[in-house]
Amino acid sequence: MARIVWKRRNLVLCVCFGLLTAIATVIAVVSIKTLCNNQVSLKQLDELCGLYKDNKVTGDLCEALCVDKSLKFRNCLHINHGKVVLLLSWNSTFDVVMKSKHADLASFFAFDFKKIGTERLLPIPSPSLLREAITGLLRSRFGQDATNSSDLDLLDIRGSESEVQYRGRILTKWLLFQQDEYLLMHYLSHNPNTPELYGNCGHYYVMEFLPPGKYLHDGNTELKFFPSEWKRRTDVAFKLMDMVQSFDEDFQSPLHFCDMKEANFGSDHYGKVKPLDLDMAVFEDFLKDYYSQSNCSGDSDCSFFDCNGWCMVDQRKCLPFRTNTNIQTLCENIFIGDLWHNFFIGLLSSPPVSIRQELTQLLDRCRNPAVGQLREIIGYKCSMIRDSTHLLPSTETNECREAIGNLKLFLTVESRNILRLLKEIVSRDLDT
Repeated sequence: MARIVWKRRNLVLCVCFGLLTAIATVIAVVSIKTLCNNQVSLKQLDELCGLYKDNKVTGDLCEALCVDKSLKFRNCLHINHGKVVLLLSWNSTFDVVMKSKHADLASFFAFDFKKIGTERLLPIPSPSLLREAITGLLRSRFGQDATNSSDLDLLDIRGSESEVQYRGRILTKWLLFQQDEYLLMHYLSHNPNTPELYGNCGHYYVMEFLPPGKYLHDGNTELKFFPSEWKRRTDVAFKLMDMVQSFDEDFQSPLHFCDMKEANFGSDHYGKVKPLDLDMAVFEDFLKDYYSQSNCSGDSDCSFFDCNGWCMVDQRKCLPFRTNTNIQTLCENIFIGDLWHNFFIGLLSSPPVSIRQELTQLLDRCRNPAVGQLREIIGYKCSMIRDSTHLLPSTETNECREAIGNLKLFLTVESRNILRLLKEIVSRDLDT
């Protein structure tokens, strides 16, 4: 009798989750449709094609969009803080995504860093000044090593272009370089873990369409309670771990994914999991600059979305490094997910009994690494110190740098150990 009641309760629980997620999905779709008007989107694309025909912008996909129409608008996916995301069909064979940080040209900055507006004539700087401006953008986003971009070599090559065509090409490059996601995909174009960038028309860029699938979909929470779905969910988890490992190890410095949530990932034709949105993916130098410029009264003031920092309260300054890791936020936000009556409902919820306790303990360790003692050491060695004439922040001393280096080393080693152990535990169950 008790078993029947338990089954009924489970059935009611699943039905309730299904109804709640369905209602949430409907509300989300209605709100998106309210913001995303297909007629407005079509008008914006017509205006883009008008700019192309007047040689005011260029792009390797403008002909496909504006002339032979092999790129066809399907619908507007969403608009978020001015950023437009559209779904298009290419040659009626596969879908692609078209994005822009702003729908209209007037919202971007001109070369003099004033808003472009609608009427004023845009000044085109000399090649040397343009190279300096773009180099500054690349350095601020990626650090010193990105300034050797081949794009810089093409800025002052005119060839047979007219003055209008040259202005259009330079303006297009400048508009694209103001968009963080485009820059990152362009810079990482040969990395298999990032979406493929197909090209652009003006300030709109076209990239790979990556549908989320049912296991990375916000509306499919109930699937995480069914044991029969465990193997498929662990397959997605393995792919997410491989992607995070690539972010940590494949570049000259780690790529920090600061907006870690299920809705930001999808799968390509081959089932490979990739990020859908790279606006909040940043390299070490960017985070270091962000933290060093931030005043704080608590740790929350030092967070860049999911990339956490620590506040040196006595100095009202953030320590110049990230204090959590990609694997830590992957565990917390996706593998564990939200808590419901002390049960987590993330991607690795409801594991088989044979590994349940061990996996739960490891996920908790992943979410809460033991850094308390290291933090105390940093707090002691990086507090304010006094010399004979000045009060100096000891973040500039060797003792503080050494303490910070030890914490970063611990987090790096712990992340690798967590990844290894997670794969071992889950693989052990799949092999039995």
